[in-house]
Amino acid sequence: MNGQNDENDFVTNNQSWRESKSLLLITVAIALFLDNILVSAVVPILPQHLREIELAAQARSSFETIYQPSNLTEVLKNAESSNSSSTLSSEIMSNKSFAYTKNENISSEGTKFGFLLGSKPLLQLIANPFVGSLAYRFGYRRIMLTGFVLLFFSTLLFAYGESYEILFFARSLQGLASSCTSVTGMATLAKRFTVDKKRQNAMRIAMGGIALGLSLGPPYGGASYQYLGKKSPFLMLCGLTLIDGCMLLIISEPKTSGQKEQVKQTSFFKLIRDPYILITAVAEATLPLWMWDTMKSTRLQVGLAFVSNPICFILIMNVLGKLFLRFPRWLLIVIGGIFSGLCLALYPFCQDMYQIIAPSCIMGIGAALMELALMPEFAHLVDIRHTAEYGNVYAISDVAVCLGLWIAPSSAGFLYQRIGFNAVMFGSAFICFLYAPLGYFLKNPPARNKQRDSSEAPTTDKLLEEENLRR
Repeated sequence: MNGQNDENDFVTNNQSWRESKSLLLITVAIALFLDNILVSAVVPILPQHLREIELAAQARSSFETIYQPSNLTEVLKNAESSNSSSTLSSEIMSNKSFAYTKNENISSEGTKFGFLLGSKPLLQLIANPFVGSLAYRFGYRRIMLTGFVLLFFSTLLFAYGESYEILFFARSLQGLASSCTSVTGMATLAKRFTVDKKRQNAMRIAMGGIALGLSLGPPYGGASYQYLGKKSPFLMLCGLTLIDGCMLLIISEPKTSGQKEQVKQTSFFKLIRDPYILITAVAEATLPLWMWDTMKSTRLQVGLAFVSNPICFILIMNVLGKLFLRFPRWLLIVIGGIFSGLCLALYPFCQDMYQIIAPSCIMGIGAALMELALMPEFAHLVDIRHTAEYGNVYAISDVAVCLGLWIAPSSAGFLYQRIGFNAVMFGSAFICFLYAPLGYFLKNPPARNKQRDSSEAPTTDKLLEEENLRR
């Protein structure tokens, strides 16, 4: 009898672990952290590594040229003299010196690096519309686990890749992995956390993983590469990916409570035609677009001042996030857009790197306010206007981000050369100011879903009023 009770307790505890919302939240946050720390960790590593690969290839080419039959005969003749060894070494060094000079003058080096960085968001952009539908068909956990496997092999390729082609493939593979993990991760949270306020808080914590990964990536990658070698940062990330993947295997597939029948998922293209979802997605795209434009227009030393940006982002998301959740989401979107525009308008007036800190703080605050509102707003719009399957709507969100990250690196340099830094910044600020008021339309979006009345899917303002009354 006692043995049967112990067995029942074990099954109950095992089931509670598999359905634990806290474990799910930790797993998703770590997944987003790993994906984004890999995104930013390669930035200080790859330029130097690509240069070493290029120099090694040119050195081999120069060595082979010296030891061609005609050159070899000439070298052997010179070997009869007393200074043969110095002649040989001087020829090699002169060719090597030419390789170094040639490498420094190749203008395509930056272009190749830009294509390498851009391959990730491009593949992610292409994959996102399909990932949402695949998640609905095969389950969120399977697609997310596929993302972990792809991320693991992508990180291994970064560690052992010794050619541009392999690194390009690794970066592209990371784009597919990011599409699987980010879309299904946010969709799983939206499906498991059905209460609006708890969902909003869960997404705030998950987005904190993104901010932390992007912030720690460059110093982590640079320090590990310098002191421990090129492979070390990637191998450590591989280990963390395996651990997080094992945690995902414990978690059960989320199910919709109270609905036995199969709910047909709203298609990706129908969602993207929804004007309210489109407003939210465009806001998501403006953040990385203008941030990348700004970064591309500054020197490396000025880039150090932008550390204040992610610091403020993390502070708002994780420390003051609960305070700002008391405000309506549409208001946070409006304020975030205004803050982003204000920061961009202030950049042309900065004269040194210390003056850039204040606008960067403003941008970090604005970005955090918008992210606090946007992620749960996507799920809320699906609840009241479509069926409660969230894969496609977060695919739209990710498409918007990837579009910004793909377009910005290629457009920033062109715009900077054509119209100048000040014009780029003021034009970007004008677009942010122009877009910010559109957030007002998200105040009380009309419901389309007849299966959910206002009591089941209340508006943001009604939820806020109920929360204040309970306090």
